[in-house]
Amino acid sequence: MSVTKSVCKKDRISDLLSKGLSDDDIASELNTGKEYVWKVKSKLKKEGKLTSKQETLPSRPMEKPESSPEVKLSGEDAAKVFKMLEEGKSITQAVIDLKLDPDLAISLHEKWLKMKGVSGSYDSLKAIVSEMIVFLNEAREIGLYKLENCGFKDGDFCTYWSYESKPLDKEYKEGRSGRFLTKPSEFQCAVCYGYKYKT
Repeated sequence: MSVTKSVCKKDRISDLLSKGLSDDDIASELNTGKEYVWKVKSKLKKEGKLTSKQETLPSRPMEKPESSPEVKLSGEDAAKVFKMLEEGKSITQAVIDLKLDPDLAISLHEKWLKMKGVSGSYDSLKAIVSEMIVFLNEAREIGLYKLENCGFKDGDFCTYWSYESKPLDKEYKEGRSGRFLTKPSEFQCAVCYGYKYKT
């Protein structure tokens, strides 16, 4: 039974190809995947039953991209966008509030950045973030070393960094002097000037 269905589907694919349907359209018409259509096309090609036009038929007709119409913006409207950006609002908010074309808004945002002296901000920001990641990794390594070898540790708690009142956001214990001790992080240890090697 499945062999008959398969043969019928193969014939149907061949018939639809001869009518000039695309691979996507055939797959949709026969409720099957494009991969199966391609498999059948390959078999038909080996059998010599597929024309060169059918072999190279694109899966979707090429569509011409829509070009956005040229939109001119008055100086007053540009000033409104710049003011919103100065106020810290996003460019998407400017598009929504002022009903701007998104491409025009992006262009205005780039001009605003250039005028502010932040030209090439994405590349600059990317370089800064990369340097920060390197710095944070190095700080973490230094902090982990200090954390393991510090003489100011009382178990898991730091006796150098202590607080007069109970910290609300950290695990703590009461120290000998009535101050509260917390568990340090590797970053806290990395910047600690009170580090002393444990003996």
